[in-house]
Amino acid sequence: AKFIWRSTGKSWQEVFVYRLRFDCEGKISAYEVWADSGAAYVSSMARKRVVLVSYEFTYSPFSGNGILARSIVKALLRLGCRVTVWCCKPEVTSQDHHLAVPEIPLEDQQRLQLIPVQLSAQQGWRQLDEQSAWQKFSLQNLEQRQQLLQEVSSADVLCAIDWTGAKALKSLPECLRDKRFVYMNFRVYSSGVAQADRRLWFDT
Repeated sequence: AKFIWRSTGKSWQEVFVYRLRFDCEGKISAYEVWADSGAAYVSSMARKRVVLVSYEFTYSPFSGNGILARSIVKALLRLGCRVTVWCCKPEVTSQDHHLAVPEIPLEDQQRLQLIPVQLSAQQGWRQLDEQSAWQKFSLQNLEQRQQLLQEVSSADVLCAIDWTGAKALKSLPECLRDKRFVYMNFRVYSSGVAQADRRLWFDT
């Protein structure tokens, strides 16, 4: 059956058992429903609001960063979170691979919002080092600026993917950066870089 916790709107599918006990006259003396109390407890909790900042997401993904960010968002949605993804959108989007039914349930899709920074054809895509469009990935270059600020203001957690995500978060007003913060560093690009000046760029 499908259960719904009315105060939060969360629902879950579950197999459950009715257990009835009858007295000597055939009347019900005990009526029990055996189900997963853990699922009920999780559903009773208010939905967490997460803003995830990832240079690459579902607009023409090209590396493991996009794949991992996708997996993280799917897991957060499965846990009942409301997720806003601030990402980049290249000019050519023929290889877009957005999260949608049937990959995720419709209910999860409705709790996912994308706020992209539009890149031009001349700006770096398929790059994750200093040749990327990391300087363009900032609040100042975002058309939906007020919408993002509202989402960040109401968020419970800010999550930055890799150094490009952390750089983008630094463009937010300082008063909005006092949230719980999770930083996920997927790659360390200075490993194996021979030139000292390039290593310094990555380290700073």
